[in-house]
Amino acid sequence: MIEVYTDGGCSPNPGKGSWAFAISKEHYNSGYNKNTTNNAMEMTAILNAIKYCRFKDKRIPIIIYSDSKYCVDGFMNWMHNWEKRNWLKKGGIKNLDLWKELFSVKNDVTLKWVKGHSGNEMNDFVDNLCTMEIENNNRLHCI
Repeated sequence: MIEVYTDGGCSPNPGKGSWAFAISKEHYNSGYNKNTTNNAMEMTAILNAIKYCRFKDKRIPIIIYSDSKYCVDGFMNWMHNWEKRNWLKKGGIKNLDLWKELFSVKNDVTLKWVKGHSGNEMNDFVDNLCTMEIENNNRLHCI
């Protein structure tokens, strides 16, 4: 099993955004988007974390910690119902392309919610990576 922390952010929202994931303080990745939303960046962080872990080992179970209730609830509950209804929802599904991509890589992945800005060392670490990405407008580090 591998544990990963993720975060995404935007300043303002929508606006300049960033995403980050970290397995440890030595193994992390982050990215920048000049025009996006907070939720899209949270989802992008999760998606990139899964892709990275699957590249290393296709069978390893993954636990992802996120401070986004939108992402945790969507991944663990909502997207399964959306898929059963052929991705239809009254009012539409925001970030549908990202939800479909997450659904396609969901096997053996569990998302758990962690309270943001609460002193959790790894959550604070990925939050800081996102802040630096937005401030620097570029990529920090690639694992």
